[in-house]
Amino acid sequence: MNNEPISERHRVTLEFYQQLKEPERSEAIANFEEEWTSRVPINLKESIYYGFNWNMSPQEVTYWRNIVWSIQDNTYFTKPFSIEELAEELFPLRDPNNSSVTRLDYDRRDTAVKVYNRLKQLGKIKE
Repeated sequence: MNNEPISERHRVTLEFYQQLKEPERSEAIANFEEEWTSRVPINLKESIYYGFNWNMSPQEVTYWRNIVWSIQDNTYFTKPFSIEELAEELFPLRDPNNSSVTRLDYDRRDTAVKVYNRLKQLGKIKE
């Protein structure tokens, strides 16, 4: 498919797709279907939602749904947490009002690993 904008919908959709990270950007551009709908998107989420038939894309529904959800809940553009950062975020090692240790480090990391693995399993974390 030639990716030259041929309609207002195509032009606007491709402009929104430029906000995506790779490989999602290239995949969305390659999947774009002019005939899918006549709706002109008003934001990035809509450009993905109305850009093409997710069922017919090589990536399929779950992949695109997770991207749209992450855009909707403002996590798509955030830097992923490492296990250590997640542990510190969920279970601070030190009380902010006191420099003494409030939890054992290995317990904190073990719990964070479990949370991280579950979030990854649910598609909320990409590597």
